[in-house]
Amino acid sequence: MIQHDNSTDLYNRFWTAFKKKAEKASHSFNFSYSGDRWIKHSLGYNYEDIFLELRVVKPKSYIAAQIRCSHQFYEKLLSYRGDVEARISKELLWERKEGRKVCTISLFEPFNLRDADKWEWAFSWILEKARLFIDIFEPLLKMPSKPEDLKNINRSDSNRKTHEPTIPTKEDIEVAESKLRNTPDEVIGIDTVLDQVKDNFQKAGKPLQSNWLEITKRNIEIWFRTKG
Repeated sequence: MIQHDNSTDLYNRFWTAFKKKAEKASHSFNFSYSGDRWIKHSLGYNYEDIFLELRVVKPKSYIAAQIRCSHQFYEKLLSYRGDVEARISKELLWERKEGRKVCTISLFEPFNLRDADKWEWAFSWILEKARLFIDIFEPLLKMPSKPEDLKNINRSDSNRKTHEPTIPTKEDIEVAESKLRNTPDEVIGIDTVLDQVKDNFQKAGKPLQSNWLEITKRNIEIWFRTKG
């Protein structure tokens, strides 16, 4: 699989440049910089257990906009899943994370931190998604959970959009790997990554083709072939 290296200096230069960009943004953000890989924005003044996190997942992997919240807030937001994804125009990765305090709702976008020519694009993506997530999710916190009959309608609409079985992309593999990796140099077996891919697809309600495993293993050999 792809080997990632950790460069604190690179992260720091990225976020320092981003701060200058964010200061000029028309939308007012209360970003807090919580380390070299991510920033946070609190969703609402009275909610300490829900916030928006914007992060660089790995130097050669992804940037992400991610809601991190308690199970209570997660269940409320999940009842509006159809409405949320319709406004964002993309499917999100919804993870309940049983046994943990924090659940997540995530949007990933491929991004190579070492490609400095793409930094301006990444800054714009982060600010755009921050504004979009705040505008969508903050009002929902003040609303009651959607009644069950309306939730079912939304789920049906969402399922109709994604009923065709599919094959995982390279991006799906890298998202799964990034979720499993605890250290930059950790080596993760292909079967473990594929199990995570399958779990991600099941949670997103996206069916896989019957021969997805065979095809994906072959694709991985092509995508991550070591040069030399």
